[in-house]
Formats: sequence, structure tokens, C-alpha cells
Amino acid sequence: MLRADMDALDAVLGFVAAGAAAAALTPLTARFARAVGAIDRPRERGLSERPTPLLGGLAILAGVLFGCALFLRWDAQLRGILAGAALITLIGALDDRFDLPPGVKLVGQIVAAVIPVASGVTVENVTIPFVGPIDFGDLGAPLTVLGLVAVMNVVNFSDGIDGLAAGVCAIAGVTFAIIAFDLGRDSAGVLAAIVGGAALGFLFWNFHPASVFMGDAGALLLGLLLGCVAVQGSLKTNAILALIFPLLVLTVPFLDTTFVVLKRMKYRRPVYSAELAPAPPPRQHRLQPAARGPLPVRVDADPGRSRARAALRPLHRRPRQLPARLVAGDDRARPHRAGDVDLPRVRPRDPEVPPAAAPPAARRDRRGGRRAARDGRVRRGERVKQRISLAFRRFRV
Repeated sequence: MLRADMDALDAVLGFVAAGAAAAALTPLTARFARAVGAIDRPRERGLSERPTPLLGGLAILAGVLFGCALFLRWDAQLRGILAGAALITLIGALDDRFDLPPGVKLVGQIVAAVIPVASGVTVENVTIPFVGPIDFGDLGAPLTVLGLVAVMNVVNFSDGIDGLAAGVCAIAGVTFAIIAFDLGRDSAGVLAAIVGGAALGFLFWNFHPASVFMGDAGALLLGLLLGCVAVQGSLKTNAILALIFPLLVLTVPFLDTTFVVLKRMKYRRPVYSAELAPAPPPRQHRLQPAARGPLPVRVDADPGRSRARAALRPLHRRPRQLPARLVAGDDRARPHRAGDVDLPRVRPRDPEVPPAAAPPAARRDRRGGRRAARDGRVRRGERVKQRISLAFRRFRV
């Protein structure tokens, strides 16, 4: 077990220490990422507008290790958790640099989850409301490994825009800390606070526009640590709502990941690959243009060809060259590019083009009839108003 003689002050100090360490080391990890070539470059389905270094997870891991060294005793379970965290950070860093195959990443996630489970971080039984306690027996360890892998991928899927995954994990860490202290799991509460502080320290550099990304190294690391904290601080207790608390904390990432997986299955695309989709991206990708505010517009100087161009390139659809269109008054073909928005055009009238012909007589008659009917209704309404006012005058008299 982790150390039991902990209090809220240790959690607060661990939160601050981990956050300060992560914030101080993030610029160094960004320089290291540039040196080794771990750069996220702008691409069709990416959201980065410029080359941005990855490997921010190394700073988060350093912050967690620093906080644990100061405020937790390194017993068997904590060593297992941190060993799995170091392994998954290494796997994520290699993926950030070399783009590992999905199968290799999955095997690495399973191995990293097995390490803390082998050290005693397992769920043996849970208490479900209106059902009662359920004892997993020998299935507890495999189910825990499966749950840890699921949480890692949930956090990894949610790492879509600047500050999203780090912010969600910082809030989740603080929430898990409060829940753990309320359930009497003080040491797990301190660990949760340290994880939340490290995520918040990295978030300082990850606000839009982000100067560094956590990459898979940080997303998988935070997922594993939050999963272990949920097991130690809530699921290993006999509280009735022990299973509900983690689900409530991670509701938004779980729902978003479920939606993305189902949509990719619907379009018969691999759930682990976002590059082959026409399947829609996660919700944060779809909402990103709205989060950036109004699009800057550039209008051509020539009023005969006024055209507003969105300054942001298409984020999720492959830009396609549409057929060229001839602009009136211009004998050159001008391609209509994806992302262009047509504004009403004011063109000088071509003297060779005759003016529009007068409307046919039947249409003229219909228009005249409608106008006459409208005028008649107006006149009738005025007569009714006059009669009503006359009646009121007589009544007063």
C-alpha cells in the first residue's frame, strides 16, 4: 500500500511542486524534441498551423517523479505505477519520433498496464448501486489491464486541440484527489493531486497557440496514471458509488471516444487510424473553427471579382481543385479554390449584352392583380378602423 499518514496539506504541496517542475522543464523538453526531430508538422487532419515540438510528456513525467519523491513513500505499488508510467512514456516518445505501428503501440500499452497490476493495483470487487457487490476473482487483473488500456486511449483520443487533454487531466486529477480523501484513501489522493499538478504545469505552455504538444508520450502517461489513481482511490473501496465516480469524472472523453470509434466502424475504417477517414474527426476538431472566432477575410481590389477568402486552410477535408470558371468581363479562367466564399459581385454591364427582357404579359397581370388585392385589403382595413372610431365617439356622447 501507499503511505497512509497523508493529509490535504501534502496533496496541496505535491500539486504545487509537480506543477512547478513540469512548467520549468517543458521548455527543455521542447528543445530536446527539436534536436531529435520529434516535430508535429501541419497536415490535413492536424490542427497545428506551424511546426510544433512534441515530447511534452517527458516534462509531465519529471513533475510526477519529483512530487512523488518529496511526498510519497516508494513502496511496491508506487514503484510499479511509476515503472509502468516510465515505460509508456518511452513508448509514446518513440511513437512521436518514429510513428510506431498501431500493433506495436497496443502491445506496449498492455505491457505498461501489466506492471502496476502485477504490483497490486487491481480491482477485485466493485459495488454497483441496486445490484450489490460483485467479486471478479481471477478476472480482476485482466479486467484492470483492459480498463487501464482503455483509459490511456481515451485520453490519447481527447488530445486533439491545444490544452484540451492537459486541462481535462488536471481537472480529473484534482477531482480524484478530493474523492480519494473523502473515501479515506489519503495516499492515493496525494498521488492524484501530483498528477493534476503536473498536467496543470504543462498546460501553462499548451494554451492556444501551443508552443509544445504533449504528444502520445504525455497522453498515454496521463491516461495510465489517472487509471491507476482511479483504481487505488475509488475502485478498491467498498463504497456504493465507487464505480460511478471515475465514470463521471471522465464522462466527456469517454463519450467522445465512443462516438469516434463508432463512426469509424460505420465507415469501415480502422479505429486506430485517423488518416484514412472520411469518417468525422473527434468533436474538438469539428468545433475548432468556431473556437478561433470570426475568420479573417481578404477582398480583391477589383470590384468585378470581389471574393472573400478564408485565411484558414481546410482542416479536415482534402482540398480539391474545382473546375475553372470564367468571370464575366474577363477572358481568363480563374480557378475556384476550396475555402473561397463568393460575395455578391457588382460588375459593369457589358454593352454587348442586351438588357433583360420585360416580363411576359401574364406575369405582369398576376403581379398587378396581387398588388390590387393588397391595396384593396388596406382600404378595407382603413374603413373598418373608421367605423370603430365613429362607434366609440357615439358611445361617449
